[in-house]
Amino acid sequence: MALISPTILALRRDPRILKLPPYLSAFCVVVGIVWLLLLPLNEYSRQTYISENALLPGQVHTYFGGSEQSVFNAYKYEVRSLAEEGQHQVAVKLGEIFRSAGLKVATQEYEYQAGGRSYGGENVYSILHAPRGDATEAIVLVAAWRNMDGELNESGVALVLTLARYFKRWSLWSKDIIFLITGD
Repeated sequence: MALISPTILALRRDPRILKLPPYLSAFCVVVGIVWLLLLPLNEYSRQTYISENALLPGQVHTYFGGSEQSVFNAYKYEVRSLAEEGQHQVAVKLGEIFRSAGLKVATQEYEYQAGGRSYGGENVYSILHAPRGDATEAIVLVAAWRNMDGELNESGVALVLTLARYFKRWSLWSKDIIFLITGD
């Protein structure tokens, strides 16, 4: 180790090596710029897909305002009025609300067993097809009719209904939106 140290110290003071860093830096900058210019070419990008959704947060404008709050409160009142109805009557009424917003509606009856008990019910769902989409991707917005404590989920269901009505007015969607209200 003692033999290497004086040699390295001598190289550090060599005038030829002291002239090298500016040229080496310039060379690295040129190589970096050339590499950045080559990246968009197919041979170098390896078919990398960049989702356009990553660019959207900076383009957000809030249009969900006061009038939508009134619609939300009206739907909340309607949901509250359905609290004592059976699941089928609830599904029919929620389907009518989705249809009045101009959406396609369907129901799904289900039955499953868990923990030795049998559960069943009826889900209501509506699909907003994206005008600019190819029907290969979708976003699902879900609200349960009752929460984990068995209480009516007035605000959650009313919000899904309000958003369904609100989203139908916009034509900028690139993904289908599925609105689902579960039976239990």
